[in-house]
Amino acid sequence: MENSHKSLAKKLGIPRTSYIRYLKAGMSLDLDEAREWLAENKPERSRIAIEYPSKPVEGGSSEARFDRLKASEKYLAEQIAGIQETTLPDLVSRLSDCGTDKERVGIEKALAQVSRDLLGLRKEHRTISKTISDIELKKESLTGGMVPVGFMIDSLTKCLTPAFSFARNLSHGMADKAEAAKIDGISSSIVKALQDSIKNLITELRGVVPVGYDREAVLA
Repeated sequence: MENSHKSLAKKLGIPRTSYIRYLKAGMSLDLDEAREWLAENKPERSRIAIEYPSKPVEGGSSEARFDRLKASEKYLAEQIAGIQETTLPDLVSRLSDCGTDKERVGIEKALAQVSRDLLGLRKEHRTISKTISDIELKKESLTGGMVPVGFMIDSLTKCLTPAFSFARNLSHGMADKAEAAKIDGISSSIVKALQDSIKNLITELRGVVPVGYDREAVLA
C-alpha cells in the first residue's frame, strides 16, 4: 500500500506531504480521477507583481556607503532576531493549539516560508558581515590599529634578510669567472624582484612608509 501511494504521488508529480493532504481533502486513488481532482482543486501559486519605487540617498563618499552597509547589517540582524525570538515561537505555539486540519496546514506552510526566509536572511547577513569585517580589518591595518605598516616592514626585512644574503652570494667561491658573472646577474634579478615585491606591498597597504622608516634604507 505504501509503495502504491508513493507511485501514485510520483505519477501525479506532487510531494508526498501534498499527496496525503489531498487524499484527506477528497482526492481519488484512481490516477485519472486524481488528475481531474487536482485540476479542479489544486491551489495555484501566483506571484503578485509589485513595483518598488527608488528614492535618492544622500552621501556618495566611501564613509557614507560604509555607514549604509553597516545599517543594512543591523537591519538584517534585527530581522533575524525577530524571526527567531518571536515569529517562529509564535507559529510553533499556534501549531500545537490548532483545532482543524485546514488551520494546521496553513500554519505549516507559514513555518516553511518563515524558515526559508530565515535561511535567506542569514546568508545575506553573513555576506554583509564578512564585507564589513574585511573593510574594518583593512582600515585598522592601514592606520596601525592591528598590524602597523612599520612593524610589517621590519618583519619583512628580518625574514627576507637571509634570502637577500643567499641570493647575493650565489657565486661565492666559484672559480669560473664567466660562470660567476652569469650567476651574479641572476642574483641581481632575484634581489630586484624581491625588492619590487616589498615596494608593491607597501604601496598596496598605505602608499608611503610611516614616519621614522626610510624606504630606501629598508629596501637596500
